[in-house]
Amino acid sequence: MLYGLQTNRNQKKASRRAILLVTLMLSSMLLTLAPAVSASRITQYAVQRDPSYISIGDLDCDGDNDIASASTMGHFVSVLYNDGLGGFGDRQDVFISNNDSHRAGFRDTADGTRVEVADVDGDEVNDLIYYQQNIRFVGETFIRPGNLTILWGDCSERVNDWSGSTITISMMTVMQTSS
Repeated sequence: MLYGLQTNRNQKKASRRAILLVTLMLSSMLLTLAPAVSASRITQYAVQRDPSYISIGDLDCDGDNDIASASTMGHFVSVLYNDGLGGFGDRQDVFISNNDSHRAGFRDTADGTRVEVADVDGDEVNDLIYYQQNIRFVGETFIRPGNLTILWGDCSERVNDWSGSTITISMMTVMQTSS
């Protein structure tokens, strides 16, 4: 008799749990039909392959923030110009490979891993600074130096036409020994 009461309680508990799970499942399906409420909108803009880093600043002297995007394992830094309404439809790609040919191959990959927008020379016009990490190939025993390039800002020209200065940085390994 006691066993029968226990079994009956377990069955009632299991059926209540099943009804609850079905109700949750049906209500979650109804919630997915309701449109998501959001205060923001998502707009995607194309840049060169494998974007790794972005920096924001006014690059065309119109008072609106533009976007510069570095590309890992690529040959370009992409610049997206703000149209003044929050859109970035105007894109320009700055060729940064050490190989002057736009048909540069893998060995010429610039690997522009970092890009910054800042007024480096104090002329109240933002400059574009990017770092190229030169790639080491399998079997190489020497360290390839990285390049830090500054494109000096000019309000009358687009970024691709700015003059640049290259500073070569040798990366050195510092070893610390414990005593």
